[in-house]
Amino acid sequence: MPKFSMTVPHNLSQQEATDRLKRLLEFVKDAYKDKYKDLQEAWGENSLTSSFKTMGLTIKGKVDVEANQVKIDSDLPFAAMMFKGQIEKTLREQLSKTLA
Repeated sequence: MPKFSMTVPHNLSQQEATDRLKRLLEFVKDAYKDKYKDLQEAWGENSLTSSFKTMGLTIKGKVDVEANQVKIDSDLPFAAMMFKGQIEKTLREQLSKTLA
């Protein structure tokens, strides 16, 4: 399965960045609750491991909140690769706003 990775810098404390990402995730889960199913998420101190299904595809990933950046690593199904650019653009925009 192809890998998808990106980083978004921030100037927040690690805890504040983690808290903001948790709030963003709650908003996204509520706003798109009819677009996904079988969501599984597990937060560590400053990391999230998750998986969900959308449009018949399983997406798995990990988010690590570091001292000055957020790293996202995900496995994208081949069928989702045509959306990779849009996924990255949307994630980068939302994370940049959230971490500003």
